Amino acid sequence: MTGYDEDKRKLILSDKVQEDEGETVMAVAAGEGVLPEDDFMGVPIDELEKAKAGALVGYMAMDMCKPPVEATWGLYNDRKIDDAWVADLIKSFKHRRSNCLESDSVEVAIRPEWLKNRDQIRARIDGLKIHEVAEMEFTDEGKKAISPDNIIMLGGNHRREALRRLMEELRTTLQRDEKAIKDKGTDIPIPESNADEARIKKEREKVKWAGHWSIKIYDRGEWNVPDDE
Repeated sequence: MTGYDEDKRKLILSDKVQEDEGETVMAVAAGEGVLPEDDFMGVPIDELEKAKAGALVGYMAMDMCKPPVEATWGLYNDRKIDDAWVADLIKSFKHRRSNCLESDSVEVAIRPEWLKNRDQIRARIDGLKIHEVAEMEFTDEGKKAISPDNIIMLGGNHRREALRRLMEELRTTLQRDEKAIKDKGTDIPIPESNADEARIKKEREKVKWAGHWSIKIYDRGEWNVPDDE
């Protein structure tokens, strides 16, 4: 088994089963036929799932392209970025971005009391648009608490990179189109001017929300990451 295959196998066996490409876990495995195991690092999977369910707080949103600087990626999901995987994600995101689904939300571990807008946490988000879901904000005390890398991101490495690259593409397109319209000058038919204005408005809206994704918040409890981790 190659190192890349082993990385994918580890993903399948992870307790959180985060689906970085927005597809099913078996699609990530690409037909490897990895059999599910009864435990993860010696802990029974059903116990892990029960503990996760009890720690679930709800759903909010995060700008994955401009996340809080304290967000820590790679601590528990340290797979290397696969460029081919990211490229496939970008293609799929251009067709449809499942950025507001409970099943595709990026899992985040924090303390709920750190949140300034805790009352805006949603129990369900399926059927909503990402702009209808509140972006998590922190209280002053919460900001102090998260400052030593205390927002633990439990997935989303590849999605974050794909969204970052997609954002760059969208911004490039927007800048190109804005310049083209400016170069036309003001002496153009009103219908054409209105169409241009509507198109630019739509492109700006895409850029505004392109990096946002729903997050699934878990109460991390009172614990600290050991220094040797």
